[in-house]
Amino acid sequence: MTKPLYFPFPDPPAEGQAVKVAEGVFWLRLPLPGALDHVNAYALDDGASWTIVDTGLSSKRGKAIWQALLAGPLGGKPVGRLIVTHHHPDHLGLAGWFQAQGAELMITR
Repeated sequence: MTKPLYFPFPDPPAEGQAVKVAEGVFWLRLPLPGALDHVNAYALDDGASWTIVDTGLSSKRGKAIWQALLAGPLGGKPVGRLIVTHHHPDHLGLAGWFQAQGAELMITR
């Protein structure tokens, strides 16, 4: 018999908000157009900066959401590093935008 899925956080983060999942680890959600309507991203506290795991799509809305996240729940610290899990546009889309602000990109070939 299979057990039902267990979700430790029953409510996902609202747009522009972050959910603390562990010390220094925050869960973010970025919107997508279509049936799969979001991508999960994570912010890892590196002290003076953030490491971001996945970026969401490159769009005006996506950039505005990140600006709100960085100014609000992420406390105004810069992004120092990006970890992109794979080459889909919803995971990699804003990597260039973050790099232009000084973030280092880490991604598999």
